[in-house]
Amino acid sequence: MLKFKPKIIIGFPFDITMIAKFATEKNISIHSPKTIITYGETLSLKRRLLLEKYYQTKIYNFFSMHECSAMISECENGNLHIIEDFGYTEILDKNDNYSDNGTLIGTSFYNYSMPLIRYKIGDQVEMEKSKCNCKRNFRIVKEIVGKQCDYIETPAGKILGAVMSHSIDNAKGVIVSQCIQDSKNHLVIKLVIDKFYNEISEKKLEADLRKRIGNKMKIDFEMVTQLEKNMGGKTPFIISKIGNKY
Repeated sequence: MLKFKPKIIIGFPFDITMIAKFATEKNISIHSPKTIITYGETLSLKRRLLLEKYYQTKIYNFFSMHECSAMISECENGNLHIIEDFGYTEILDKNDNYSDNGTLIGTSFYNYSMPLIRYKIGDQVEMEKSKCNCKRNFRIVKEIVGKQCDYIETPAGKILGAVMSHSIDNAKGVIVSQCIQDSKNHLVIKLVIDKFYNEISEKKLEADLRKRIGNKMKIDFEMVTQLEKNMGGKTPFIISKIGNKY
């Protein structure tokens, strides 16, 4: 970053924060870009203020997903707008009635080869009824409650968030996964698997995890039919039982 000096940094709030935290601890002067765009996780006010303090720049929040069914982006006035010409976006309550506070439903205008019609994304949004001075006629979103992830702390003090999924997503036979840390030295990986999961894929999975967490932490794999859910009904990828909450 210091060599390249990017004008714009785009990434997960957690990861960008960890870079700045590392630089601060090592007394390294961090590069201040023109702006930072965050995506992939809920950007809390606390995390936004930390990023702005670390990088001395303005943060813009962005929401989308790989399925490309809906898009929400922050304007220059700090308001989140549903990008209405990207897709048809609905907000439904638990009874599937139109609401200003509920589940995001998206139908993209651009995916012609594999269209998803009224795709239930699962993230919760709260709408704002006021108009924005940026003159855009797109609805304003007051708050997005998306992915909120605890983090894992290794015995060596390394901090790991959603990046852990990169070590698990490509494992053969794994459908979905969840990491639960119940002590500083112990990690439980809950897996929902199919018939392609075997001893070889488990060894490779552990080897990929070891590249991130090292060799001092014990890893136990647990095959389950369902993963643990939080109070809001969402399924967090990481659950910390040692206090490392999002």
